[in-house]
Amino acid sequence: IGKKYIFLAVSGLLLLASISSIYYFGLKQGIDFAGGVAWQLQFENAPAREDLAVIFPEAIITPQGQNQALVRLEKLTDAERQTKFQELNKKFGKIEELNFQNIGAVVGDDLRQKAIWAFILVLVTISVYVALAFRKVSRPVSSWKYGIITLLTLFHDALIPAGLYAVLGYFFNAEVDTNFIVAILVVMGFSVHDT
Repeated sequence: IGKKYIFLAVSGLLLLASISSIYYFGLKQGIDFAGGVAWQLQFENAPAREDLAVIFPEAIITPQGQNQALVRLEKLTDAERQTKFQELNKKFGKIEELNFQNIGAVVGDDLRQKAIWAFILVLVTISVYVALAFRKVSRPVSSWKYGIITLLTLFHDALIPAGLYAVLGYFFNAEVDTNFIVAILVVMGFSVHDT
């Protein structure tokens, strides 16, 4: 308690930095929410990004791991996929397809809306639970205030990692997907446990 102003100042600075980074950088949406194609390929020898860009002129190409690349496209039909795969094999030698995801825009919108609702429902449910759990406590703070304080702390604990992820998305192409939403919900669960 004696050092509460120091902790509140650090918390306030982290919160301000998180809100600023989300506002200026935004959260880079992964394929789960934005829709499109994510194609992860394993090469014998990693080609230069420029060489892959010749085959995929409109793609976002991200090197991953040893001799791997992630190719992001807006759309790719099965026939185009087979053609591109053969072209890659001819140009770069034997290639292994590690992962292929094709998510439509409608599915991405639906997942995004459900993720937002999940986040809101978790916040409200935990706050109501805390308010009910402390309903017999009336002094020095009434139970509904415990619920509001819990809501604010949960929002605080979710916002700081989201702000960090906005920075990682801007500088290192980290994308927000369903795994990120699950991680935020886990952070919120641990926050309630610590409260």
